[in-house]
Amino acid sequence: MPSETAEPTQVDTPTQQANTAPGSGNAVHVVMQPANPSFGQKVVGYAKEVRGTVLKKPSLKEEGVKIRMGEEPWPPSPDKAHTDEPTTDHTETN
Repeated sequence: MPSETAEPTQVDTPTQQANTAPGSGNAVHVVMQPANPSFGQKVVGYAKEVRGTVLKKPSLKEEGVKIRMGEEPWPPSPDKAHTDEPTTDHTETN
């Protein structure tokens, strides 16, 4: 048996409850960061950039920069690889 009787206490905070309905909780903001290019992608990007500089083709140089920064995927998607549009990757034959 307790020797003293304590007075009841009052709690001012509401009970903790789970958010079970959509929109009943806090808004969650997801920020997507671009994936860092792999080592191979960086090598291809630098190679295209140097090649564009040497051949004086700014479009090829720009493509290399985009690949190196991860803005353009490498290898290119199959849709882009098989288009009828001329590509910026020109090879010279002698």
